[in-house]
Amino acid sequence: MATALLPDNLPTSVATQQLGQAYGCAPALLLAEWLSAKACKPLVIITETVSSAETLTRQLHYFLGGSDAVALLRDPETLPYDRFSPHQDLISHRLKVMSELAQRQLKALVIASPTLFYRLPPADYIRAHGITLKQSERITLEQFQLRLETSGYERVSQVNNHG
Repeated sequence: MATALLPDNLPTSVATQQLGQAYGCAPALLLAEWLSAKACKPLVIITETVSSAETLTRQLHYFLGGSDAVALLRDPETLPYDRFSPHQDLISHRLKVMSELAQRQLKALVIASPTLFYRLPPADYIRAHGITLKQSERITLEQFQLRLETSGYERVSQVNNHG
């Protein structure tokens, strides 16, 4: 039988918690135990680099059995003062993660410290303009068109742009 790494007497109301001597994948295992054992508010896990954030996210997914409760807010891969936009796939992924956060579907968000420099839209904006469809949901074509137009989509005869 596996032994838990977390002590049983950890406080639940502390804003920060420090544990030492966690090497290799141990930080991910500790966080996975914390997320599985505690009914806590969503955690924001900040790493030093983008690559360490990606690695930690993969490890957490492994230790949590592929759970969707952990997400990585990817770096936009542009500089804050660049005049061009990040790739559309990155924007789509970031919007998906922000929508999941706004709907409280995540237990943890992993983010690299350089990514903290970028401004994000308010949660109310994400909630108001996001479109979520559930499997087997019934909606008329007119209702769906109205939802898309309200969220800023344009009706065109041929799709030329991503988004």
